[in-house]
Amino acid sequence: LKEWVVEFQKKVHKPPTDNPQHPGRLDVIISNGSNESINLAFQMLLGEDEWGLVEAATYPTAITMTEPQGAKLEMVQTDDEGMLVEDLERVLSSWADLHPGASKPKVIYAVTSGCNPTGITWSLQRKRKLYEVARANNLLILEDCAYYFLQFNRPLIPTFLSLDVDGRVMLMDTFSKTVAPGLRVGVISGPQPLLNKLKLMKDIGSLNSSGLS
Repeated sequence: LKEWVVEFQKKVHKPPTDNPQHPGRLDVIISNGSNESINLAFQMLLGEDEWGLVEAATYPTAITMTEPQGAKLEMVQTDDEGMLVEDLERVLSSWADLHPGASKPKVIYAVTSGCNPTGITWSLQRKRKLYEVARANNLLILEDCAYYFLQFNRPLIPTFLSLDVDGRVMLMDTFSKTVAPGLRVGVISGPQPLLNKLKLMKDIGSLNSSGLS
């Protein structure tokens, strides 16, 4: 399954990191659904009193995932094309005033296709602009793409993974919206160095995803 998924992701997203010589070359992990994928990423990236950035209205369960480890999330405003780059830049430039003494955010979490609960699908132009802000501020991007293949756009709007020249994007996929909701099979695609750490965390948690699924 993993080998098939790797080839599928390469075909669909054409990640620039699909290069054996790239330090952030593409790898995938099979998870027990996208919720486990998101939770593992948050556990790895955000510790107590550390901050992430999310859309002002985002997947509610993702917010609750950060609470056990004491991590915090800053909301960034959106419009019908996705997260507002101007508001993101405002938040980052005024961080010391907004949260005195707090370290700057490390990661952006976003549902970029059919966002739950807003239904927003990000435009390619918005993704490109935000990716440049992420590069300038050394931010990782967690892209939740549970609804990617349900969008009405043809061709499909490219993902952040398709734009990722650095190896700073982790894409969260799931089979629950396209095959069957009870399968509990998700996929994390991203740079191998980060996924190697996620694998260690998964090994001490669920160990492996369901073979029956």
